[in-house]
Amino acid sequence: MTAVYKLAMAQALLISAKENIKFNWDEPADRNGPAIGLLQDMRMAVVELEAHFTLKAIDRVLAAIQDGKCTAANLLRDIGVIDGRLRDELDETHLFVVSRDNAKYLDDSKPLFGDEVSSKFPSASYDIEEAGKCLGLKRSTACVSHLMRALEIALSAMAKPFNVSTDHKNWHNVIDEIEKGIKGMNSSLGPTWKDDQEFHAGAASHFRMLKDGWRNHAMHARFKYTEEEAEEIYRSTRAFIRHLSQRLSEELPA
Repeated sequence: MTAVYKLAMAQALLISAKENIKFNWDEPADRNGPAIGLLQDMRMAVVELEAHFTLKAIDRVLAAIQDGKCTAANLLRDIGVIDGRLRDELDETHLFVVSRDNAKYLDDSKPLFGDEVSSKFPSASYDIEEAGKCLGLKRSTACVSHLMRALEIALSAMAKPFNVSTDHKNWHNVIDEIEKGIKGMNSSLGPTWKDDQEFHAGAASHFRMLKDGWRNHAMHARFKYTEEEAEEIYRSTRAFIRHLSQRLSEELPA
């Protein structure tokens, strides 16, 4: 870790200086010396760690140095105090190691399901991102739950052209009503109605499969998903929502 590395380097510099008989150990510490620069670098790393007590100790030492009230001898002693505080705070800090393969699910530099899905189904963005985080951190069942929530946004978008309300309805009833609307499609909807009908019919069938295969299980506390199952569901959900985004979009309230 950066904080530990910088502290060790500062300590090593001072110990090395102590062995130099020409070094005046009782003079004020050099405000621009390398050990001070390392402490300042360490301070930035400690801020990121949110190690508040260590930060207070560093700030106290840096202020004393700037005021000329900290000798080189005191600085070495104070660095030992900082080291102890940092060790205590690190004992209370839990770190998670993410594999290289899983790190891609935590990348927030671009939408996990692509720009088009993010644009067409913006309300699903939160659950898609959370699904990625859960998958990356091996929280498999939580990942699937977030994916099912994201799919609900897409299902609502598919229901709107058929004037099917999704409020307080389970997927089974919503899909039934959508399929009735699909069967009622005809040439009055334009020259592409047949192609549109096939698209919606295929999507409705897929939603029913998702409901029976995944969503119903995800809603029951007794059911758990493995990492392999969650990754498979993640990939399938991503492909399906991408497919839907080619023709459907969410209409947000004005």
